[in-house]
Amino acid sequence: MANFGSIIEWVLRLEDRTLAGKTEDLGDGAGLTRFGLTIRDECLVLPKCYWVDDPPGTRLSNVDALEMAKQIYHDKYWTPIRGNQIASDELAATLMSFAVNDGIETAVELLQRVLGMQAVDGKLGPWTLAAISDHNAEELTEQLRDAQEARYLAIEARKPQDVKFHDGWRKRAYVRYPDLP
Repeated sequence: MANFGSIIEWVLRLEDRTLAGKTEDLGDGAGLTRFGLTIRDECLVLPKCYWVDDPPGTRLSNVDALEMAKQIYHDKYWTPIRGNQIASDELAATLMSFAVNDGIETAVELLQRVLGMQAVDGKLGPWTLAAISDHNAEELTEQLRDAQEARYLAIEARKPQDVKFHDGWRKRAYVRYPDLP
């Protein structure tokens, strides 16, 4: 089954290429971000010292923050997408990357549409897993990437102010595991 250890390293490098652990506001409305985790989404899970050094000397080291991030990615994304039950590392990595970027339900719904499933509910259950195993993983991954890009183009059409994210979104949609953009 898919290898979380190597996939999380890849996803983390999509979020922070050098794993420097820099805290920044990306201007996407999510506030401070570190290793791809945002203060808006994770403020109830992670301590303030994950993001800021206030008071000075209290900010978590990169090693500690990175280990916390890996655990959150595992619990919040990998487990719900049932990554351990997907045979293809590339498909699991692509699905996880999309789930991290756009949410689990959105990623799974898109996968279910690509699979041609009648019941599109955003939950990766036994029917979706069975449908995955009935498809060629490489072709399915390509179709998922195409659908992901189409989704981003639709967002841009509805919200022209989001065009500034186009290049990053497109790279994200088409990056191939284990390569990096």
